[in-house]
Amino acid sequence: MLTPLFRLQQDMTSLSVFIHAPMAKLNELEICVDDRIFFFTASPYYLKFEIPGAVYTEEESMQISFSDGEFTVVLQKKDCSLFKDLDLIVKLINGANSPSSKTHIFIEEVGCEDCNVLDQSELSESPKWFAGSSYEFGCDTSNPLTVSDEIVILSPVYGFCGSKSGLFKVESELTHVIDLPNPDGVKPECRSKFRIAAENRKFSAVHYLADLYETECWKSAFDLRVPWCEPNTENGPELTDEQRHRLIALSTRKLPPTPTDSSTIISLYLGLLDLLLAYTYDYRVREGEDMSESGWNIAKLASTLTWFEVSCVSHLITRFFRACASIYFNRLFCFVD
Repeated sequence: MLTPLFRLQQDMTSLSVFIHAPMAKLNELEICVDDRIFFFTASPYYLKFEIPGAVYTEEESMQISFSDGEFTVVLQKKDCSLFKDLDLIVKLINGANSPSSKTHIFIEEVGCEDCNVLDQSELSESPKWFAGSSYEFGCDTSNPLTVSDEIVILSPVYGFCGSKSGLFKVESELTHVIDLPNPDGVKPECRSKFRIAAENRKFSAVHYLADLYETECWKSAFDLRVPWCEPNTENGPELTDEQRHRLIALSTRKLPPTPTDSSTIISLYLGLLDLLLAYTYDYRVREGEDMSESGWNIAKLASTLTWFEVSCVSHLITRFFRACASIYFNRLFCFVD
């Protein structure tokens, strides 16, 4: 069965579900809502997702129409309120498949019952977003750095929650993207030293001054109106069909388990912030146009990808400014978003 593209819209009294199913067989159409779970089936399509609020489930209260391959289902809300997270497609689909929504479970994945729940003592602690590593800026970068030949007992880790290691023992395409020399032989506490030394070598005062005074080179990118800052989009720009398709495909993948310690959770959020900063900068550089070099630009601007380095918010932002100054435009350009 195929999962059709869908989107949700709402007002204070109703919730509209738009389902794009051009090949649906109308004689096999079934639509129902059971315990806040929306079901749609019309061969070869099948859709099930969680409704983030209470609606009337009687068929008499639904309004169903079909036009140009798209079904429109209007559901009436029980309370006059706005539902949250209507654009989080993965959350809605996975919510319908959660163990709490299943009445009959024949095969169940077992494990630690609280593997996805933080300890109460950790929840009560305030996250240390600005507590960086002691080696970050206190290291001596005047001495030439070389990759140590000492034996590393435990292989350095990197990637999502530090779940990867040993990926660079054999040269591959990934090797050309990473700036950190010998990632599987450099200790995590030495990554910052190599990065700062590389940034100092790449920085060009002439390039920096040229960007400062030759404003015509970057003024159009500076004045670009980005879609997520438009005044009329309260919930952000609307997703495209391609983006919805990717989210639906993502909902079928088995994701890594949620980390249980606060330090790992902080590193995940900082890594996300690092990627968002790099993406917004790249979006302005290419002025919103699709460009094949975007992946390379983001990788080079995000130290999470090129140096496998995450510490705290202040250090992350400083690293981002230094990367922008040594690669593209001057640092003033970073303040736009």
